[in-house]
Amino acid sequence: MKKRLFVLMLLIVGSLTSMAQSGFVFAAGNTANNSSYSFGQLFIDNQTTVNGILSEGLQQPFLYVGTDTLLVYANQVPLEYRNSIFINQEGDTTFYLLPSLGIDSIVSVMLYSVLCPQDTSVIAAYNQFATPVTLPVPSILPSGTSSVATSNDELAEYPVDDTTTVTWTFAVSDKSLTCNQQVMVFFPICGDTMTVTDANGFVYNTIRIGYLCWTKENLKSTNYDDGFQTPIPVALIYNSPMYPDTMSNLNTFGRLYSWFSTMNIPEGNLTAQPLTDSLGFVQGVCPQGWRVPTAAELQSINAGGSDALRTTTMWLIPGTNTTDFSALPAGIYHDGRFYNLMGDAYFWTCSNYDEINALVGQLAYSCSDMSLPYREKSDAASVRCVKK
Repeated sequence: MKKRLFVLMLLIVGSLTSMAQSGFVFAAGNTANNSSYSFGQLFIDNQTTVNGILSEGLQQPFLYVGTDTLLVYANQVPLEYRNSIFINQEGDTTFYLLPSLGIDSIVSVMLYSVLCPQDTSVIAAYNQFATPVTLPVPSILPSGTSSVATSNDELAEYPVDDTTTVTWTFAVSDKSLTCNQQVMVFFPICGDTMTVTDANGFVYNTIRIGYLCWTKENLKSTNYDDGFQTPIPVALIYNSPMYPDTMSNLNTFGRLYSWFSTMNIPEGNLTAQPLTDSLGFVQGVCPQGWRVPTAAELQSINAGGSDALRTTTMWLIPGTNTTDFSALPAGIYHDGRFYNLMGDAYFWTCSNYDEINALVGQLAYSCSDMSLPYREKSDAASVRCVKK
């Protein structure tokens, strides 16, 4: 009997070795009192195995080898698997399940865990209404695995001053998970906490309208902010028999600049081209880091009409100034004379109309909207600057 039992155990072990996972020893047979048994032991490398017999009544010796794939969130590890069996780490784990669970079986389980990416926030550059964002990526363990397919619905650009939800999807075998990531894009600093100083030391407040950051007062500088204090050729103070107080006019309304001086090109030179940066912007008469606006940018702040841009004082007919742009009626200089103080505001743009003329934003006390007429480049008008 003992000899027959010994042979039986060898045959079972030998025949099942090819089915078993590495790290598992299995034996089965009948004891001397004719009860059946099965015995299994899991072990890690270099661990010494021990002999033992697990009495299982009349259970027939049988070995089932299976595989399973699990995909879970990282906070679910340790993960309960089947009946109160826990997987403590990601990767390949082998379980020996007792016959009381149904059949003797070995199950190789591959567990992947996903740590969802953190929410992210960025500050956009100036002059942007949308911006690309490099997203933090999820962590998948075991690290370096390529088995879990990962995708998301990220955007090429994210709207500024908004929060966008990005959904990540993970899939392996027949399992899948999703999680959400919030992408928040903020405007760069502008407004109450930000001022700008020109080459002559004049300080200007700032205001955001839409996605643009503007100087809140008209420019007063007499020198270019070019590092050399180069004088600005045409930088005039309003002066007329009706309004002779030039110091008051300067403090209230700023200076009036020709288009040539605004663009920092020689006076009267109709062929010279202004210096532009890599984005095509013109600093011109503006302080470092600021630029002359385009006609389209001046038009973009006109959504609320002329009233929303004009101050509640100084005008023949006051505005509401709901945008806080605080446009003042500084008038214009043309052909040797000053005109329209208290009645109109004119702001140069960097946009050409033709060889002799350029586009100017005009606010009139009697008109409901800003217009964009052309004026001779030798005329002198106010300048508001936009942050680069």
